[in-house]
Amino acid sequence: MKIAFTIGSDNAAAGGQGAPLMPILDAYLFAGMPVATLNLGGIANLAFPGKGMADTVGFDVGPGNCLLDEAMRIAYGKEFDRDGAVAERGTVDRALVKRFDHPWLRKAPPKSTGPELWSREFLLERAGRELKRRPADVVASLAWFTAKTVADAMARWGRPVQELIVSGGGVYNRTLMSHLEWAVWPATPRPIDVYGLAPQAKEPVLFALLAALALKGRPAGMPSVTGARRSVVLGKIVR
Repeated sequence: MKIAFTIGSDNAAAGGQGAPLMPILDAYLFAGMPVATLNLGGIANLAFPGKGMADTVGFDVGPGNCLLDEAMRIAYGKEFDRDGAVAERGTVDRALVKRFDHPWLRKAPPKSTGPELWSREFLLERAGRELKRRPADVVASLAWFTAKTVADAMARWGRPVQELIVSGGGVYNRTLMSHLEWAVWPATPRPIDVYGLAPQAKEPVLFALLAALALKGRPAGMPSVTGARRSVVLGKIVR
């Protein structure tokens, strides 16, 4: 017996969007706590856990690591900015940060996005010349842009929280985490490992939870996150 994760199409069939998924786990882990959660994968997504799944709110914010990683590949031939070292030595260019703006960022939730929007083409269109002349400044500006989009989304569509629990690979970018400290104040960003879960283990735990819920036939779709008409079972049992 296998479980086929047809999650995106299951949500779409109920009239919703396929992502984000992480708020499902957040609703279990942090129910009723005065916190927000931020997953910094390729795309950044936020969640504001309620007392349960029904009143947990979540949505994609914009680029997490995807543009940063593309800049590193183009300019340095590396897959990512280890420890945020390149961003740390660069200078944030406020004019360049404005160039990374996109109307999607002001779209109200429910909403999801992906690398098809925040792509290499997008980056080269906005900062191709600067990537050749001063690549560290581009990486520094992207790190600030990412933190700024998180803070803007929290202010627009979130609620006041004491803590921002951060997971995903972006946790290891010290410069990005430092920017978040400034941007989301008075909330305090903390890596999720202070709660006993490794930052990059959260996604495997999420899919284990989804598998368990699918086996029990329990709905895991979250209309408050995806905009679907109803909550549905996510995944199919394949024998």
